[in-house]
Amino acid sequence: MFNWCAVLVLLPLEVATGYLYHLTGALVKGMKLQGENVKVEMLTALTRPLTELIVQVNREVITDIAMAPNATRESSVLRRWCEVVMTQFNVQVTRYRPLIVDCSKVARDSPFYSSCTQDGDATFTGSGHQAEQFFIGWNETEVVNKTLRRTRCGNLFAQSDLGDRTAGIILLILAITVILSSLFGVVKILNSLLKGPVAKVIQKTVNADLPGRLAYFTGYLALLVGCGLTIVIQSSSVFTSTLTPLVGVGVVSVERMYPMTLGSNLGTTVTGLLAALSTRGGHLDQAMQIALVHLFFNISGVLLFFPVPITRFPIDLAKTLGRVTAKFRWFAGVYLAGMFLVLPGLVFSLSLAGWPWLLGLGGFLLVFVLAVTAVNVIQVKKPQWLPWKLRNWDFLPKFMHSLTPYDYVLSCACVKDKCHRSAGEAHVTSPADEHSEEMRDLLSQPSKTSLGRLHSHNDFEYV
Repeated sequence: MFNWCAVLVLLPLEVATGYLYHLTGALVKGMKLQGENVKVEMLTALTRPLTELIVQVNREVITDIAMAPNATRESSVLRRWCEVVMTQFNVQVTRYRPLIVDCSKVARDSPFYSSCTQDGDATFTGSGHQAEQFFIGWNETEVVNKTLRRTRCGNLFAQSDLGDRTAGIILLILAITVILSSLFGVVKILNSLLKGPVAKVIQKTVNADLPGRLAYFTGYLALLVGCGLTIVIQSSSVFTSTLTPLVGVGVVSVERMYPMTLGSNLGTTVTGLLAALSTRGGHLDQAMQIALVHLFFNISGVLLFFPVPITRFPIDLAKTLGRVTAKFRWFAGVYLAGMFLVLPGLVFSLSLAGWPWLLGLGGFLLVFVLAVTAVNVIQVKKPQWLPWKLRNWDFLPKFMHSLTPYDYVLSCACVKDKCHRSAGEAHVTSPADEHSEEMRDLLSQPSKTSLGRLHSHNDFEYV
């Protein structure tokens, strides 16, 4: 939710003003960057011994392909030969080149005169003159490289002759399997360890505020902790994926997790800065500028949605999304597919159609979503500000303001009902059955709005 809010604010601002481009450009010019190939390593020094047992890559080939895709077709990204002994020797080679001679222009003292005057098959030029073809030969000395001995590397993939594409697919599947297995393992271990007194002690420690007047700075301390740990492990995904189960078992609160996640977003920009420092070629300034864009984008987002408590609404949005997902488990897959595939694809398609389409249709959809969101917030916070009809969405068809009809289909409840009916079970509908789910929702959040809805549906006596 923080990332979405940051993009919705900062992307239009950047398109309109280009402040990130100009700010980072000025910083890069002031740095006066010199030199290349600065190699900075932290966590990779610890993980390389293990990864090199599985696969080794030619990093120079990757860079060459990125800079000139057609220049290294014969090169292999996979490194198979660690020791190659070669020698060079000279070879005499005779070269030949064809030569067409126009016999009408050959003089008597020319070496080609006898060939032109001999009887035999002759060819003719476009002007009708007789022509002869000769071959001119000469000797050259060519340097030949010969491999005397080569030794395969010790990694697993070096022992096979798989191509880069096949090996890459296998490595991708292996990497995803390892990541998912590790995350599931972390969740299971944390669930088993953080129980009873241990969970209570950690909960009091992590969720506690600093004493006295320093309590205001507790969130900033959590932000620094998230930033520092992410810099150490060089992965915000690993950091947040490790803390998420702690929130799930109730050890860490969502409010405390929020600044730690923002700090993790800041810490992960250090990885981009290190990658920019190791850039090869004359593009160090450009690499550093885009790394600084990443840094200041996250800093801008933190300044927008953290210092002032009222602007920390991504927390409420996340809680709402969590409640919906907990009630309708299929919603998680729909959310991922919609927000990370369908929506970017739609925006990309509109951008290809042209800026008028993107601003027209995309702007209308954005304004519509913001308006509906504003009405939803007012319905909860200040319903008296709205007309009576807009204090809830019951005037709309149920499929337009509730996920229950979709859940009825996706959870196969409709199939179960058909099976019960086919089995001869009597199905009697009562007023209580019709409104039971709505009553549960209303009673779970009692408010003036809920009582008003009860009166409007004449269900108060039933309750």
